[in-house]
Amino acid sequence: MSAAEIKTDIRNMLKKVEDEKVLKAIHALVKEIAQDDAVGYEPNGKPITLAKLQLHLDQAEEDIQKGRVYTTAQAKQHFKTRLSLYSSRKA
Repeated sequence: MSAAEIKTDIRNMLKKVEDEKVLKAIHALVKEIAQDDAVGYEPNGKPITLAKLQLHLDQAEEDIQKGRVYTTAQAKQHFKTRLSLYSSRKA
């Protein structure tokens, strides 16, 4: 069944529903799903919503505007240090 056919089928079924509690539950579920659609995933597999991604982008823009940035050399040193600390803990 195609997405269009599913939507039509859902519309037809919803037209027959009279119970307000059922309609509210369906509405809440669809609304939550629509708001929480993942646009990506964190390294641990946790979904990232569009709202969360936009928040991170806004924070990054603010950091850049306020000069809170690193040179390439600083970034390399930071990760080199972090990775060496991580590998020494595993050993």
